[in-house]
Amino acid sequence: MRSTPLRAGEFVQVRSFAEIAATLDGRGELDGVPFMPEMLAYCGKHFEVWKRAHKTCDEAAGGVIREVKKAVHLKELRCSGEAHAGCDCGCALFWKEQWLKRIVSGVADRNSSCNGESPQSAPAGETERSALERIRRATRFARSEKEGEELFSCQATEITKFSRPLPWWNPAQYARDLLARNVTVGEFVRGIFVGVFNKLRCWLGGTSVGGVCGVNGPTPRESLSLSPGDLVRIKPKEAIVATLDRRGKNRGLSFRAAMSSYCGKQYQVARRVRRIIDPSSRRMRLLGEGSVILEGVVCTGSTRRFCPRMVYTYWRDIWLTKVVPAEPAPTHARTLIPPVEEPV
Repeated sequence: MRSTPLRAGEFVQVRSFAEIAATLDGRGELDGVPFMPEMLAYCGKHFEVWKRAHKTCDEAAGGVIREVKKAVHLKELRCSGEAHAGCDCGCALFWKEQWLKRIVSGVADRNSSCNGESPQSAPAGETERSALERIRRATRFARSEKEGEELFSCQATEITKFSRPLPWWNPAQYARDLLARNVTVGEFVRGIFVGVFNKLRCWLGGTSVGGVCGVNGPTPRESLSLSPGDLVRIKPKEAIVATLDRRGKNRGLSFRAAMSSYCGKQYQVARRVRRIIDPSSRRMRLLGEGSVILEGVVCTGSTRRFCPRMVYTYWRDIWLTKVVPAEPAPTHARTLIPPVEEPV
């Protein structure tokens, strides 16, 4: 009997690697979704469903929205990049439902996966070691014959393989957003309003809500020498626009519409971003000095048809102001004067 699809807020247990290996093909994939080495550490553990990944944005195609089948994102589980030359993207991982067991009343269903299909026994002669070697080899896609440059393969580079085009006018996707609890009713109403407004502005030759572009040729740079844990305040939108070129970029890094809502607020630095895999070329791209990821600052999907991928946004140091915590007021030790005994 087929189970109901997973929804945000439910709890699951990731199957053992032996069970997951039995679902993978010769490329280490299930329905085109790669199982990556960075996911091994989560096998056998319990997690909360963050969002139902029934659709996603294809960054290689400029953020085009595509439909995905039988997958979810688990809360706060992101790719560490360890098997991909230290990529700093921190992408939310795609988990096929067949790799998970739904937890009911604190107990995981041992016999069936979340979509009602149990993994089959591994083929004769198949071992966990050979499956592990297969998924590790799959992280390196090829080497460019022209430049001898190493190319990479990951879930982000393979999105077109496990998804299909999803037109904006398809109503079923919006129903799934609500039924899966990916968005609240309030978020849904606001997102639909913004989406319709953007379409009208586009047809009339205007720019979308939050869209920005500057006037610079060469763009300025600044280094704050930030470290994880540092507190920063994002500058006002007008100050950031002054650092952008006509394409809305600072030294090649875009300031996107979804980032405007964070302006003027304070956040902690999660980590510096130095190298990311470009999903369109599969090459490692160096961002240079002065780029960070901030704790909890992600693309919410509100301007991208409720895309549930929660992609980190990258921030140039020049868009931030370092906040120096106020020093606590000095406390002076009180001198205790012993009582004076009265003469009898």
